[in-house]
Amino acid sequence: MINANGSNAGEAERSLPPRPTNPMVTPLLTDLYQFTMAYAYWKAGKHRDQAVFDLYFRKNPFGGEYTVFAGLEECIRLLANFKLEDYEIAFLRSAMPTCELKTAAFYVLNRLPYLDGFFDYLKEIDCAEVEVYAISEGSVVFPKIPLMRIEGPVAVVQLLETPFLNLVNYSSLVTTNAARHRFVSGKSKTLLEFGLRRAQGLDEIIDKSLVTHDGSRTCHDFVSLVRSWLSKIQLANSLHGAFGETNQSELAAFTSYALAFPNSFLALVDTYNVMKSGLPNFCAVALALGDLGYKAIGIRLDSGDLAYLSIEARKLFCAIEMEFGLPGFGKMNIAASNDLNEETIDALNKQCAVISEEILPFHLQGHEIDAFGIGTYLVTCYAQAALGCVFKLVEINNQPRIKLSEDVTKASIPCKKRCYRLYGREGYPLVDIMTRDDEQPPKVGERILCRHPFNESKRAYVVPQCVEELLKCYWPGNSVKPRAELLSLKQNRERCLLHLEQMRPDHMRRLNPTPYKVSVSANLYDFIHFLWLNEAPVDFSGSDPSEHSIAEMHAKTDSEVTSSLALSSPPRSPRRPVYYVQSPSRDSHDGEKTATSFHSTPALSPTASPPRHSHSSIGPHSRDSSSSRFSGSIKPGARGRKIAATGSDVADEKGATRGGRIGKRKECATIEEEGLLEDEEEERGLPRRCYYLAFVLGFAVLFSFFALILWGASRSQKPRVTMKSITFDNFIIQAGTDASLVPTDMSTLNSTVSFSFRNTGSFFGVHVSSTSLQLDYTQLTLATGDMKNFYQSRKSQRNVVAVVEGRKVPLYGGGPILTGTSGRPNGPNPIPLSLSFVIKARAYVLGQLVKPRFHVGVYCQVTMDPAKLGSPISLKNSCQYD
Repeated sequence: MINANGSNAGEAERSLPPRPTNPMVTPLLTDLYQFTMAYAYWKAGKHRDQAVFDLYFRKNPFGGEYTVFAGLEECIRLLANFKLEDYEIAFLRSAMPTCELKTAAFYVLNRLPYLDGFFDYLKEIDCAEVEVYAISEGSVVFPKIPLMRIEGPVAVVQLLETPFLNLVNYSSLVTTNAARHRFVSGKSKTLLEFGLRRAQGLDEIIDKSLVTHDGSRTCHDFVSLVRSWLSKIQLANSLHGAFGETNQSELAAFTSYALAFPNSFLALVDTYNVMKSGLPNFCAVALALGDLGYKAIGIRLDSGDLAYLSIEARKLFCAIEMEFGLPGFGKMNIAASNDLNEETIDALNKQCAVISEEILPFHLQGHEIDAFGIGTYLVTCYAQAALGCVFKLVEINNQPRIKLSEDVTKASIPCKKRCYRLYGREGYPLVDIMTRDDEQPPKVGERILCRHPFNESKRAYVVPQCVEELLKCYWPGNSVKPRAELLSLKQNRERCLLHLEQMRPDHMRRLNPTPYKVSVSANLYDFIHFLWLNEAPVDFSGSDPSEHSIAEMHAKTDSEVTSSLALSSPPRSPRRPVYYVQSPSRDSHDGEKTATSFHSTPALSPTASPPRHSHSSIGPHSRDSSSSRFSGSIKPGARGRKIAATGSDVADEKGATRGGRIGKRKECATIEEEGLLEDEEEERGLPRRCYYLAFVLGFAVLFSFFALILWGASRSQKPRVTMKSITFDNFIIQAGTDASLVPTDMSTLNSTVSFSFRNTGSFFGVHVSSTSLQLDYTQLTLATGDMKNFYQSRKSQRNVVAVVEGRKVPLYGGGPILTGTSGRPNGPNPIPLSLSFVIKARAYVLGQLVKPRFHVGVYCQVTMDPAKLGSPISLKNSCQYD
């Protein structure tokens, strides 16, 4: 007996996948719509028609340009156990009471075994006749490429649509979300999943054993050891007595937890105060564990300025390592949580904080977090609710099918397809290409034309260095095809990481990534558009159908006309043959050019079919296209060669002209062919128009020379800017959160800048503007301001005052540095700042024709003393100009 995987029954029991992980995944995990569709197929006797469906998505999630495919194993498990039980059939009977039963005569006439209607049919079905081809789970995938291709009886496959979409949509979305968090975090960071308590429902449960070590034998010594280490930390010389009395209940909790888990001690240190209590208590317990031969894991921060606190914690760990000679203590793990998301982690990694060299003689960058705990934003996919996979019919009984839409992105790609990924020399994927099932696969080193499925102008030749076929058979049904092996979760993770590393960096970046190319072969492209033209309804809106046919023909390229006309499928309506009408050009009298001076214009006949293709010059000419080629003038009474007005028209079988109105046209004037006139009033010598042209050209040259002189004279009269003073009105640092809700210190700074502007121009005024005035501390902008635009007349000067302020600017760990409170008794230190902006002036010397521009860059070094706010600081010797 052969079963669904093409092997013997005994072997099948060992090799078939187990039941789905979630017991809710059964044949009833679907919509009533799917069963009504299956009933409609059954009622019409078409339920056994062989259909092919594609499961794919249309757009990458989270504003990115890649997706990670997941959920395949659960789909295969569903297929292997797809069978409706009696109680499920009973439920369907109650939900679909109007389903009719076929008569006994139907089964006799069709020589079919008798069944008691639709529900007996449902009771018998399974997925033995279904075949599933899919991309390997954990692969990086892209829009329009089928993630899965499902073949089988149309009624059975229809019942798989909803469960397959449900299993693939969320799994792929959350896997992609996790991959994006991993990408922004970096390879060196550990990511912790904190989302179970915030998940919107129970999906699956994975039990993990908790391994602990008994520490009761050392309990009586451990508490005194912890207190001893705490005293040493408080009295350490290198720490300058930074720590006082800590919270004793927190210390007791840390001690109890360490006794229970001595090899996995990780403490949450922000219960009371991170710097004054949590960190010293943790260090005391961790050092006591070290004396007993155990090693603590680290700390977790769940509130406050995560970047600043992680840096301070690392400084403390390193200081203790140097003070007590404990190698490795400075590398203690620091974990962070508190509603982290992709944007927050990316912001933390991009920020730079320069640490004081008072304790450690080096700089730390950004933060010192080793692990991120990600919960709500990961498990709920907060940034995007769904992936948007679709399940579309592409073939039925070997007949391709296409879905059309006014939105071209919703149009499906018809027929059974094979999919390949083409790689370049550097190992990066270049393009994914779809071909028809009967096409030859792309070959390494051979050039292949890759076309956009719907955009005619987007196409490229690719010479692949490696070709990977994407779709593999994971469920062969009753066929003897080999079945691809489902890999473990760990192997799928390794495949995912490998594929992400293979992608080009510009495809992976978080902001403005480069779209990855998804294409079709030239053969499939031609077939898509042929099928589109045959399936789409024709609407001529009351106009002449021949004009639309001609316009459509001219709108295509030569290759499209050839491919679309050469296909053997019959057209929906008879087409008329094309007559080519020769229109004389102005050079038609020249014997040497007679062969090439005719242009062909197609006109459709109502009887025959169109020709295959013509390489003549076909252009969209009007009904009077031939007459429009005569470029002479209409002169009543002028002598010359007369051209008949009907020379541009074509007579049909009845002798009528194509326009149908020639007989009714007025006898108005003759049209003179250029070059053949016998004009009696032909002028001798140079015509008058030549004198006009010479005058205009001469005036333009002289005027341009004069404007150039004015422009050159004005360029040397550059405005002058002189900085006078800056006054700092107030400077405040307080706690707060930034736009992405990251806790950090916030600064508020108000100041006033004064300078003078002098226009040195002797014959022009200037319109003055400037860029934003910026006050920076290293790379951090603390305040900005704008100068009001004004007009300065020639040879004059004015004083300018601009307000430069910053409100609640996030400091990301720089608060203590700016306040200068790191243990000094004399209060805050002066803060070096830099002021920079550019003055822009434009003069209109000769209206819009001569308008020189002047730029004056200003860069000043100024020191703000928080103890002397409100006093002007002179800038006369502190600025540079360029």
